[in-house]
Amino acid sequence: MSSLLDFLRAHEPAFQSKSRLASLYSDFRHQSATNPDGYAANIATWHRALSAATRAGLLPDDNGASSPFVLSTGPGLARALETRECGRPLALDAVIADALAKKTLLPVPEFLSSKTSIYARGWVPSPWDVLSWAVRAAGLGSGPSVTGRFVVLENLEAALAGLQAQLKNAGEEVHSLATFAREHGGLLGEGVLLSNADLHILLTYLSRDKPVLSYDATAGVVKLAPAHTTPVPITEADVSVANLRTLQADLSAQISPLEDRLTALDARARELVAQKANTAALAALRSKKMVDSALAKRRAALHQVEDVLGQIEAARDNVALVKAMRESAAVIKGLNAEVGGVEGVERVVDALREQTEVVEDVTRLVGEVGAEGVDAGDVEEEFEALEREEREKVEAEERRVRNEKEQKEAAERARRLANLENYEEEQRAKAEAEKQTAEVEKPQGKENASPAEKELEEMASSLGALNL
Repeated sequence: MSSLLDFLRAHEPAFQSKSRLASLYSDFRHQSATNPDGYAANIATWHRALSAATRAGLLPDDNGASSPFVLSTGPGLARALETRECGRPLALDAVIADALAKKTLLPVPEFLSSKTSIYARGWVPSPWDVLSWAVRAAGLGSGPSVTGRFVVLENLEAALAGLQAQLKNAGEEVHSLATFAREHGGLLGEGVLLSNADLHILLTYLSRDKPVLSYDATAGVVKLAPAHTTPVPITEADVSVANLRTLQADLSAQISPLEDRLTALDARARELVAQKANTAALAALRSKKMVDSALAKRRAALHQVEDVLGQIEAARDNVALVKAMRESAAVIKGLNAEVGGVEGVERVVDALREQTEVVEDVTRLVGEVGAEGVDAGDVEEEFEALEREEREKVEAEERRVRNEKEQKEAAERARRLANLENYEEEQRAKAEAEKQTAEVEKPQGKENASPAEKELEEMASSLGALNL
């Protein structure tokens, strides 16, 4: 159990706690009445754990075989889940019965034989069977516990999601069981191998319950539909294509070992020749020739099969193209019938042209009626009056702007004149003060005037020029 318990602890946090582990392994069936929330939590934890362990192939049946889609609930399951600390889970029957009631576990025989989807209402098993299992699981009835082989729905849904991801941008594909397993077998992750029985369960689900492909179990043929399309039935041509693909895969698988064998024999013959072992060298060369001949035949057969498959694909493309053209022709024919053909279009165009001419005539007549009572002279006089009024507005605006400009210039001159007069007063006062403090009287000639007096005279000159 150590590896299984380690797996459960890695994938389900509830198994990491000792207290939760003890609760999971206890007989918690009575909690359905006393502690419904705890009972539901334990049931849900066991559902997830059993699904994950089954998907990983860690829960074999009594014969030692395991399947990622089938859970065997015989005595081997309890033994596989046994731990040193907690022993065997005591409420495992309640877990299985609850899963059956919720249809997360489905009996294998009923699953494979059903003609309707498992998601349809009224699907088997019957309510009486579920009730009987639940009663036995609760310990209220006699008889054996809930045992059998059950399909794990959660794992089938996980495989469906994996296949849809692979086919997201793929077209139609036709496979045998072998080629489908080779190309799409890793739906549950690396290392999860699908047996023929597993493939049968999975393909039944994918074709009946979540139809993304067509499956013929008798012929062993699978036909994948492109994304967002409905699968179409398998034909005799599809069976032939599947057989050719199987042959192609088998021939491809045979070529690589033959190439390795040919290389080894060639190296062996060269080695024997170098050792002068002529007899052994000749035997190695004869074997090499036989392998070389077989390899050439395999390659020729493979090329022939690939050529046939290429021709079939080309023929399929032609069929699809012709079908699309036929459907397009029918659509165009229907549209042409709606417009009445060429004659119908001509009648419509002629009628449209005629009505357009009528509209133009009516518009011209209405315009003439409105223009009859208008005097051209009055119109000219009114136009001249409007022009005159507009000119007067423009001239008045120009005068207003000119007056504002002259007023601004006069105000600026007055301001400068006032500043100049103030400055002249200051200079006179300064000059008077200099005269009073001078120690020696100086001549009053213009050439001996003080700087202040010169500046005063210049300002006076400027003032006179400004007044002019």
